[in-house]
Amino acid sequence: MQIKVFNIKDKIEEKDFPDYIKREGYNCLKFEKNQINKIRKVIGYTPPLDVGRADFFIWDKKKHFFCEFKFIGDALRSNQLAWFFLEKNRKLPKAIALVNFKKTTNSLFVELFGESPQVKLIGFLLDNPDLKFSIYELANESSIHYITLRPLLNKFVKKDFLKVEKKLGKIKFYQLNLDNPVIRKFIQFDWALIKQEIGVK
Repeated sequence: MQIKVFNIKDKIEEKDFPDYIKREGYNCLKFEKNQINKIRKVIGYTPPLDVGRADFFIWDKKKHFFCEFKFIGDALRSNQLAWFFLEKNRKLPKAIALVNFKKTTNSLFVELFGESPQVKLIGFLLDNPDLKFSIYELANESSIHYITLRPLLNKFVKKDFLKVEKKLGKIKFYQLNLDNPVIRKFIQFDWALIKQEIGVK
């Protein structure tokens, strides 16, 4: 199971999160019983409303997450841990919004290993392992120049780190190869970083 982390550089409170995340291009609803019908229309099923559930439901055109709002150092409570990690909830796409007041929007992976193009690309893809991206989307989302990105993608494809397919004519779409043992190790390590950040032992 992967959990996306939103690193929030601004000092905001939980009540400010819907406005903040909307500026980032997401729609946002408080994850409450009276919003279930709206959420069901987006995802096509009824999510569990157990005690400890996430604070918000957020989505854009490509993806959606059940999102917990946390300050760094504020560990998940036991009932929140249960909601996030119970077997019946494992397939729900989840996110943690970490308010850390740092001047960065990088993934935890990039914060640890630096901002080389290779690290930025892997860090972005680790945050979005199930999604496919064109080279133009990857350049924009990972802040890597197109000219630098193209040979890097070719290298990763040759090493079998990425799967590639053609859609819409000649446009190629890239995705992490989750069958590759090296990529699986990267995912395990990234997940360990996230667990440390949110206080999961």
